[in-house]
Amino acid sequence: MNLPVDGWYNYNILKDLLGDGIFAVDGDKWQEQRKLSSHDFSTRVLRDFSTAVFKKDVAKLAQILSEAVSANKTVDIQDLFLKASLDSIFRVAFGVELDSMSGSNEEGKKFSDAFDNANALPWKKEDILSRLLQITGTDPKYLRDIILNFILAGRDTTAITLSWFIYVLCKYPHVQEKIAQEIKETTIEKENATDIMDFAANVSEDALEKMQYLHEALTETLRLYPAVPVDAKICFSDV
Repeated sequence: MNLPVDGWYNYNILKDLLGDGIFAVDGDKWQEQRKLSSHDFSTRVLRDFSTAVFKKDVAKLAQILSEAVSANKTVDIQDLFLKASLDSIFRVAFGVELDSMSGSNEEGKKFSDAFDNANALPWKKEDILSRLLQITGTDPKYLRDIILNFILAGRDTTAITLSWFIYVLCKYPHVQEKIAQEIKETTIEKENATDIMDFAANVSEDALEKMQYLHEALTETLRLYPAVPVDAKICFSDV
């Protein structure tokens, strides 16, 4: 691997956890993984697919929270966000229906089985995993390292940001009210929803684009509480 001296220092610190994943490496392996992720996550097919997955998981999360409110039950919101984002990244990136939000006793087994059965699934051409297999070949460790880094990127950053976002909304009720009002106004022309699933299905891309205040509130949350405040990279040579 083509790394400067300081790059080797950082790599040696991170490699036990992150291996040769994108967060630990520089040089050719970093460029290879960056090219893969930037290409696949920018394709229209994946955007459409991921939107449908996110809608489904958000609706499931909202249903869990609604039931908790009705039962006057305290919940760990960050734990729920972590499970929801984990379910989403597994479905979008690897085609696996993890469903960790179910909270069943078989959750750990399902997670393990998902990994064990991953290579046996009939992956479609646009699946990210199929492209991972193309660049890693028959090296199971390199594939594992890339997948772990994908999971960390897709799960932790989203869940942490959403947790801070909810915290800010609780701290500033007037912001919460403005966001709620904006959502009502931008979705008012949709068909009357009978439950959360129906409402989520009726939220279109156009409606989301009109939610400017929501976008600004999320952006401000990221500015105040960045999930990844520093992602250090070291120049290999002078330009």
